[in-house]
Amino acid sequence: MEFNLSDSIAKSKILIVDDNPQNLQVLAKILQEKNFEIEFATSGIGAMEWLENQKFDLILLDINMPEIDGFEVCKRIRKKKQFNHMPIIFLTADINRESILKGFKCGAQDYVTKPFDSGELIERVHTHLSLKKSLEQFEQMNNLLDERVKERTEQLSKANKKLEEMNKQLLNLDEAKA
Repeated sequence: MEFNLSDSIAKSKILIVDDNPQNLQVLAKILQEKNFEIEFATSGIGAMEWLENQKFDLILLDINMPEIDGFEVCKRIRKKKQFNHMPIIFLTADINRESILKGFKCGAQDYVTKPFDSGELIERVHTHLSLKKSLEQFEQMNNLLDERVKERTEQLSKANKKLEEMNKQLLNLDEAKA
């Protein structure tokens, strides 16, 4: 099973969630230059709607938004099993320590403060996408191994039953000779 990590990362789909159109434009430009596919949501509710209909590889999430904040969005995402491995990076101007810790506690993988360095952001995105892809590959291999173990166990069980039957036949033959 050959897997090219850099190709799969370049094709990654990222959801940017921010209520500021200028932030969306800046982020989109930076990420599209690196060949990422981008979608936008301008609210937490909009982000949840996108997630119901599309598959994303990573989310860049602002904290301070109308309706529901980024912390609540992150918590809701983490409640859904299908999003267990999707990296969430908070990208926010909120730099106080309590917010940073709260971000990690509600399930984010990373926390980047605005203003941000675009090179650093790209490296963090690459790192989290690489980790996600590696974890997915590991799970696929694990599932494949589980299937093979299950198949082999069934084969061994059948062979064991056949040996037991043959052993009974041999015992019956031995008793008949006596």
